Parts: sequence; structure tokens; C-alpha cells
Amino acid sequence: KDFSFFDYLPLTPKEVDKYMKRFKISKLNKNSKSNFFIKGYEFKKQSQFEEAQKWYFNDIVENQNAYSLAYLADLYFYGNIGNTEDFKTAYFLYVSSINYFGKHASNAQDYSDASRALLFMGDLDRSIIFMEKAFLKQKSFGWHSLDLGYIYSNYYKNTEKYKDLNKAKTFFELAIEDKSRSAYKDAKVELSKINKLLNKPKEDGFSKKQVLNEESWLYALTDLTICLNANNPKFNLEAEHRGLNCGIGGSIQTASSDTSNNKSILTSTDEFICRTASTILNNKKQWDLNVPKYVEEAKRRGLNCGVGDSIQIASSDSSKNKNNTLALQQANQKAQQSEQEAQKAKQKAAELEQQLAQLQSQQEKKQQQISQDNQIPLINAMSYNDTDTNAIIEGIITDNVEVAEVTVDNQIVPLNTDGSFQTNLYIPRNGKTVEIVAYDLKGNKAVKTIQLNRSEIEQASGPVFVSLNPSGKRVKPNPNALALIIGVADYEKTPAKAMYADSDAQIFYDYATLKLGVPSTNIMELVNDNADRVEVGLAVKDWIARSTKRGESDIYLFFAGHGLASSDGKDMYLLPYDGSPRLLEDSAILRKRLYKDIASANPRSVTVFLDTCYSGTTRGTDMLIASRPIAIVAKEQAIPDNFTVFTAAAGDQTAKPLEEAKHGLFSYFLMKGMEGEADSNKDNAITASELHAYVQSNVIQQSAGSQTPELQGDANRVLVRFQ
Repeated sequence: KDFSFFDYLPLTPKEVDKYMKRFKISKLNKNSKSNFFIKGYEFKKQSQFEEAQKWYFNDIVENQNAYSLAYLADLYFYGNIGNTEDFKTAYFLYVSSINYFGKHASNAQDYSDASRALLFMGDLDRSIIFMEKAFLKQKSFGWHSLDLGYIYSNYYKNTEKYKDLNKAKTFFELAIEDKSRSAYKDAKVELSKINKLLNKPKEDGFSKKQVLNEESWLYALTDLTICLNANNPKFNLEAEHRGLNCGIGGSIQTASSDTSNNKSILTSTDEFICRTASTILNNKKQWDLNVPKYVEEAKRRGLNCGVGDSIQIASSDSSKNKNNTLALQQANQKAQQSEQEAQKAKQKAAELEQQLAQLQSQQEKKQQQISQDNQIPLINAMSYNDTDTNAIIEGIITDNVEVAEVTVDNQIVPLNTDGSFQTNLYIPRNGKTVEIVAYDLKGNKAVKTIQLNRSEIEQASGPVFVSLNPSGKRVKPNPNALALIIGVADYEKTPAKAMYADSDAQIFYDYATLKLGVPSTNIMELVNDNADRVEVGLAVKDWIARSTKRGESDIYLFFAGHGLASSDGKDMYLLPYDGSPRLLEDSAILRKRLYKDIASANPRSVTVFLDTCYSGTTRGTDMLIASRPIAIVAKEQAIPDNFTVFTAAAGDQTAKPLEEAKHGLFSYFLMKGMEGEADSNKDNAITASELHAYVQSNVIQQSAGSQTPELQGDANRVLVRFQ
């Protein structure tokens, strides 16, 4: 509880503070896995363990997410950090994940992982306790049973002190029961070895009823685990059987002088138990009171060991005397047996007569109660809607004598022994009145009426668009790729908003990394007031120019915001945060010059996504320049050879928003297509023409033909290639 996460990361407090401010996140996902966790997991899959460590660390500090505690522990356990296994730190973090159970997801796996860390640290005693906790939390999970079997079979190094082949056999048999996991196969191999060592026949499996009987594995648990769970009656009984007081009246003590003896008794065969627990006295088998523990074990197993049977003993007399004695004994036995059987028959007859008299008395009393019964049954019932069309009616019906019959909506309904009932009824659209009728044995009738009504019918509310999710199919990282992402929704010089443009840019950041393979260190994101003309210029002329590897880099440009053409339609401009529609040449970014500046860096390829238009209208209904209410028709311009350009609309059209999805119409289907929806031939590769065809058909449909996306450049270029 007093640990510091800073102790386990190579960061100074100042660096941590800066790091925290840079990557602060809004909220967790519904499945308790935050964006930080997802990024850490992605870096881990790419073997970028230092990056994964930082993301997990931020998730722990920002969100107290126990998932990241466990996954950070894995990095130390497998030696991903520092190139050497750090089991102590791994154990510490696994236990921390367990302590966060109340608020976040944690399960038996954390106990199992902590156990393995302790095992490799040489702390075998505590390792077994943690593995037994994992086993008790999830007994049907074969891996926990398999690990306990490994420990008791001396599979791991330095576990000789706990070697116990009978316990190993028990846990391997439990692991075999879990046939849904590969632990089943490993356990079968180990069980075969154990059976050979114990000189027992090969066992490929056994009945489920036998395995799930707690007595078959309770004896194999350690004394401490038995005492820790002694509030359970079966564990308490096992503790008493072992001679453990489990801290009652003091600290936990074990019957040290008897412990090994108790264990040997528990693992002994039935034949040995009976041979030891019984003796012969006066020609009869009797319990040997000198060995109470064996007697107790025999009774616990349900063995009678022949106690009470007569034993014939040969004497040293002559054959004649021996025969006479034997005949006399047999005659006495038959006489005693006949007398006992007669006595039992007499006793049975008396019992039957008594039972018959009691039954007749009860029937007479009940008949009298029925004849005098003037009370109707008491009905307590309620209803609730089970589905949109059905309701459940349940309740309890009682009577001072006995309920004879119950009907609900004219259908007979059976009663449970406590008088409770339950039934399911269909509810018509206009509702239904249901009668519950109960009769007692005399015929007294009780009626209760219940009104059932349907819920309001939901009307069609229009199309529903699935949320964007870039975390599905994965692509191979492209270390030479760069991405410049610009999104402006709120402008400084014009009140006309570009709806959702900023959020489109922020979401596209994840598509750049997860679908285009751009490393996060090679992405520059400029949103709203960070996307002024100077910052955009520096990004192109300085950052792209210096970061591009000539002839090797693939550059991606995403712009969401306002665009505007010159009055003659020959020049097209992108409007930065501080740009003014009235001073295009002086404050906006000339698209032709932007392409020229990027091309001068000599990249291998350039792909441009423009969710903008040049007609002078906005994503809403506003005009960028009130004095020019007529839409401007932008004329198509040539692009450099290695450029591929996706535009949201034709030159005289408006790029619209998709209100239901809270995204730009073009941006939503662009990113949805990159998830794999645009892969029309299902070859795990999306070309520019496939992506354009998918975006164009959906945008035209949703805009009723008023917006037509366009494509310029190499239509066969592969943009997304899934692994």
C-alpha cells in the first residue's frame, strides 16, 4: 500500500510531471481498459517495451487501472525491461493489482502470476499459498491445478521439500478435467509419469463427480490455506481432522508430532485403514480403541471394516471336539438369529400399527378442519415485464387448511411446497386484465385481478452509425512514414464553425498509427488555435523538410476545416485558425504552394485527405463571406506525380457533417473504410480506388447526392495493408 510507482521507472520527478501533463486522458472505456492501456498493449505487441512501460505507468497514475498493474508486472517478469528478469518487482506489482480488486478487474490469474514470481525468487512456502488461492478462486481452470501438480512432483528446481506424488496426482487429475485448455494435455503426460512411480495403471481420465468432490483435494491443501478458509464448514472439519486449532485462542499452531502421521493416514488405502483400525475380541471384529485416528478415518470414509461379524477360530482339540464345538456355535447362532428376526418383526408390526393410528387421526382432524373452514385462500401476487411482449406473474397463495387449485388467466398453475408460484404471459398491444383464482379443499374461492400493460413502442429514429474503432485489424509499422494532421473547428477571424473538424483530426491520429503504420513519434497534430498560419508553415517547411528521408518517406496530410476558392475559381486555399476569408492571399494557405513545399522534400509518396470544400459554404448553412452568397465553383488543378489526393466534395459542393455520428460526413466514412470496410476483394489490402469507391458511395447516399468525394492520383496505390 505504501509503494511508489516512480521507484520502478527510469524517470525523474520533473520528467514524470511533464509526461503526465502531455498524455492526460479524458475517461476510461466501458470495459475498464483506457486508451493508455490500449497504447501500452500495442507497444508491447510491437516489442517496444520501454514505450509500453510508460503508457502502463500513466494508466496506473491517471486511472488507477489494475489491468496496467498486471501487464506492467509481466514486463518485469519476462525480462522485457533491462533485459533481465526482475521477479521481485513483478511480484510486488501483481500483488498491487490484487489490492486494487475492489475498484478494477482482477482475478485468480494475478494470484497465479504472483505465485510464479515467488517460485523463481526461491520463496516456495508463499508461492504455494498464492497458487492455492488462485486454485480456490477458479478450481475449474486447469493451469492452476497443473502448477500445483508441478510443485508437488518436484518438476521445478528446489521443490524437493514439498515432493508428494499423491498430491501431485490429485492436482494433475483436476487439471485433466479442464479439457478446454492445453493444460489438459500436459497434465495427462505428467499423470502417466506419476502413476508409473506409484505403480498404478494408466489413467486417461475419471468421472467429473469424483473430481469435484471436495474431499478428493481438500487433503492436498497446506495447513495455512485450510486455516485461512476455516470459516467454511468443510475446511473447518478438515482442520479438526488434521489437529489444527487455526489460531483459536492464540496463533496458528499445527499438531507437529501428528502432522506427518495424519498425512499418511489420509493417503492410505481402505484395506490398510481397516486392517489397522479393527481387532478381534471374543471371536468378533471390533474397533481397536488404541488407534482412534484410524478408526475415525475409517468411519469418515464410510467403511465398517467387518466390525460386528463373528470370527471362527480353530482350537487345538481333537477333530471330534472341534466339530462338536463348531456345531454348537452354529446352532447358537441360528437360535440367536431367529430370536432377533422375530423381535424385529414384532417391533416393525407395532410401528406400523402406530403409524396407521396416527394417519387415521390426522385424516379425521383434517376432515374436521375442512368441514369447518369458512376462510378463502390469501393471494399475494405481483407482475413485472420480462420482455417487450411478455410479463411474469409471481406470488404466494396460502390457506388456513390447504390450497387445492390455482389458475392464472384460466390456466392451472402448480404451487411449490411453500405456496409460491410463477408464470409467464403474453401481453397484447392494448394490455390485458388477468384473474388469479385460488380454491381451497372445501371449495372456498379467492380472486385477485392484475392489469398488464405493454411498454411504449419505440418508433424508428433514423439510421444508426457504428462508432469509429481503429483498434481492430493491425498493420505493420512503417518507420519512414510521417503524418501532419490539422483540424480547425473554431476560427479566430470568422464566426462560421467547421463542425466536428477538431474531433475528426484527433480521431485520425489513431488511424494514422493503427491503420497507416505511422509511429507516434512521427506525427504532428495541430488542432484549433495551434493550427495558425505560422505553425502550419513551420510544420511543412521545417519539420517535414528535416524529417523526410529522400526517396524513402511516405507522407500523409489530413486537413479538416474551411476551404475557399478565389473569386475566379482558379486558386484554392485552406483556411488556418487565424485566416480571414476576406484576405485569402494574405492569411490563408494556397493549396498549390502547400503541395509544392511538401514535394520539395522529395518523399517517396504523398497522400492527402481534405475534408473541406472551396465553394464558400460551411459544414453548416453559413457562408464564409456574407457579401458573396453565391457558391464559387473551384476549378480542378493538377497535382505532383507522386501525390494521391482525396477531397470531400466537388468544386461547387459543400462538405457536410454527419450529425448522428458527430463527425464530418467524408471523415467518418474515410476512417470507417480504413478499418477494413473498404477492402472490397477481401485481400487484406485497401487501395486508393477501393477506399474512394467506399467513401464516395456512402457519402452520396447520406447526402442525397449533394456531396460527391473526388480522387486524384494513383488509384492503384495500396494505402492500408493488414497483417
